[in-house]
Parts: sequence; C-alpha cells; structure tokens
Amino acid sequence: MPPLGSAMEDEGPARPRPNGHRVWILICLSGPAVVLASAYVLLAIAHGELRLWDVPVHESGRYTLGQTVLYFRHFLREVPTAVAISLFTTAAYGVPHPSSVVARPRRELVTYGACLGAAVALLVLSLAIVVVDRGAQDAVRNLAQFHTRDELIEYGSHWRFHFLSTLWVGLGALVAARIGARWLGGPSPEPWTANRPLTIGAWVYFLVLSVVFVPTLEPFLDPRFIGHQAREILTHAAVTLPIGFGIVALIHRRHIAPEQEPPPIPPGAPVLVAVFLIPAYLGAQVIFGDVLATGQTDHGMAALVAAHFFEHSLDYLFVGLLTAGGYGLLLASHARVPRRRGRSDS
Repeated sequence: MPPLGSAMEDEGPARPRPNGHRVWILICLSGPAVVLASAYVLLAIAHGELRLWDVPVHESGRYTLGQTVLYFRHFLREVPTAVAISLFTTAAYGVPHPSSVVARPRRELVTYGACLGAAVALLVLSLAIVVVDRGAQDAVRNLAQFHTRDELIEYGSHWRFHFLSTLWVGLGALVAARIGARWLGGPSPEPWTANRPLTIGAWVYFLVLSVVFVPTLEPFLDPRFIGHQAREILTHAAVTLPIGFGIVALIHRRHIAPEQEPPPIPPGAPVLVAVFLIPAYLGAQVIFGDVLATGQTDHGMAALVAAHFFEHSLDYLFVGLLTAGGYGLLLASHARVPRRRGRSDS
C-alpha cells in the first residue's frame, strides 16, 4: 500500500469553483467519447468500411465490432479488475465529513440503488448468456481468471495479465484526482487521514486477489503480459478512469458545495514515481523488446490497439454503474440529517 500520509501537506484554502465542477465533468465525459470516436475512425480507415458492426475488427480476426462490444466472455474475465477500478476511483476521492454532505431527496437514494442493481443485473445477464452459449464451466473459468485469450487457459492468468496495469490505476487515480482538483476544476479529494478505511479496503481487495490468483513474475517479464498491460493502461487512462471521475464529480456536485471541500493535497513522492515508472517500463519493453511479436498482429495495429477500446465496452458500463451506485449511496449515507424540532438533546 502506498505510504501517502507522511508525504501530504496542506496547501492552504480551497480554490473557489463557481462552475460547480462543470469543466472537469465536461473533460471527463467528453474525453472518452472523443477517444472511442477516434478509434472507430482508425478502424474504418483500416477496413475501408464506414459501417463496422458486422465487420471483423478484433485482433483475433474472429469477432465483428458488434461481437467485440458485446463480448460477454471477456467481460466476465474483467469483472474482478473492474471492481478494483471502481474501488480505486471511489477511494481516490473518499467520503467527506457528514457536516459537508447535503441530504438529498429520498428519490436520489433510489437512483443510486438502481445503478447498483443495474450493475448486478449486467453481471447476471452476462453470466446467463455465457452459460447458455458456452456452458457453466466456461462461465466459471472466465470469472475465475483462467483465460488470457480464449484459447489460453491457466488459473489466475487473467488477473496477472492485468497486475501492473491495475496497480497503476490505483496509483494513477490518486494523482489524476488531485491534478483535476488543483488545475481543472474537479472536486477535491478528502485527505488520507480522513479516508483511511476506504483506501485500505481498496488496496486490501487488490492485494488479496493478487495472492489468490497466484503471484508470478509474468507481469514483469513475459512479453505477452507486458504488451497487454501497456494496452490496459492506455484504455483505462483514456476511457475508464475519466468516466468514473466524471460520475464522482456529478455526485459531488449534488451533495457538496465547492466552498465546503477540503484543499487539494498532493500525493506522496513514491506514488508519483510509481505512476511514471510503470508505464515507462512497459513502454520501453514494447519499443525495444519483442513484445509486439507476441500480440495478435496479423490483422494490423488498428485491430491490436483501436479495437481494444471497444473490447472493454461492457466494462465501462459496469464501472460507471458500480461507481455511481456505490459512491452515491456512500455519500448519501454520510449526509447529516437535520434534527427534528422538539427532540431532546439527551
């Protein structure tokens, strides 16, 4: 777990945000749309087709764009990682003190609960589809991280396929949240000392699964693992994390006035170093090693990179729903309820 507490210092009064985080929300929610549109254009150019839904675009050459977007088997593999991303996104901001949280109408609690229910429904639906299509054993294997690619089966391999990229997401979320608060009009994260249980919970989840799924040196040394983790960082940095941040900012805007937010506090130096070194190491291995030779590059770089953004479409939806439901209910549960008149203080 990153040693955050010792490296944080108060930087003075909070910067006023009269726009209510609208700039940050616009950046976070429009950025992924631009990335996905650009990826679509690259695929359209590569295939010489404007309508790609029925055109094979996946790096394996087997799946059309429609099948890549609705790739339920892959989504089941990604569920543990997606939960980690949602937890890290939530932990990066934390839960404010009850005195800062404005109680909202009960219907908003219903909305947050519905988001959480929709995330569970998406998981159940995906399980059912895979069970009908491939059988229960295949569904369990995908959830239990047996698959990297469809044809490669080894227990825990898919979690290890994302170890460094998920670690980077946890650290990168801390840095990005504070950059957004300081320079881009985003909500201010809570101080580490006020957010300790939530942050510890997110990192314990990550560490426990890393042990359960058998730690190896593959994420650091295997060219196939290195190349995939580099793509995962690109995907989550450009799309998944911004979606989560945008949702958190929308919920903040509903529950917390900007003047009640704490001042933005920088992350510790070890976190900043790790956020730089992980992608630098993976990138150097991709450029100077034989990583690209291990990828499914027979169908071109557009399939290897651009199509990968669409392979995670169900993950974006799941992380968005999970973050909206979980973080919304957390904030709502911490709202200070006004005392009714006539009640005794005793």
